[in-house]
Amino acid sequence: MTNLKSLDLSRNRLEGAPLEFLTRMPWLENIQLSFNPITGTIPPEIGSMTALTGLHMLQNEMSGILPSSIGDMRNLNFFELGDCSIGGTIPKSLYDLENLELLAIQNTDLSGTLLPTKIAQLSSLKKLAMMFNERTTGTIPSELGLMTKLEGVDLSDHTGLTGTIPEEIERLTNLMAFKIGATQITGTLPLAICAIVEGHEICKS
Repeated sequence: MTNLKSLDLSRNRLEGAPLEFLTRMPWLENIQLSFNPITGTIPPEIGSMTALTGLHMLQNEMSGILPSSIGDMRNLNFFELGDCSIGGTIPKSLYDLENLELLAIQNTDLSGTLLPTKIAQLSSLKKLAMMFNERTTGTIPSELGLMTKLEGVDLSDHTGLTGTIPEEIERLTNLMAFKIGATQITGTLPLAICAIVEGHEICKS
């Protein structure tokens, strides 16, 4: 099956731990496992799947941690993980994936800093969705303003997200949606962001 490039198993009732099997297929370029009651963990061997450009794992019953080997998947463009029991901290190696265009990590048991300054290394990112991760903390770093390709940011539903909206966000001239509802963000809304998202969507707590 070495000619198989894309595998879409989403929206079924599949069980078991398929990732441990799929890591034996390093030629795969896209894996869609979302909306299945799959279990198991994300094995460290996932890093050997360097041909992957898309990995989608929303709404499942997986647990364990997000391994640091995720940073070895340098061709990854789209990464979605959510509605599961994956815990631990977000590995720093995740921010080495400079080709990422979509990063969605939502409703997990991950803890630690939600947005480290290193996130600015994701220079190709267009959409950042990090909502409902209630065990994470931190602020919106000024370095977010360096990510000029961003079109959508959703950091909503984080009681651990504090601080203010940095002025540097005015650099995000491609921004069409900015959501920070149900957080602990304080201060005033920068006038620049009002101009950037005029006619688009903005949601503030």
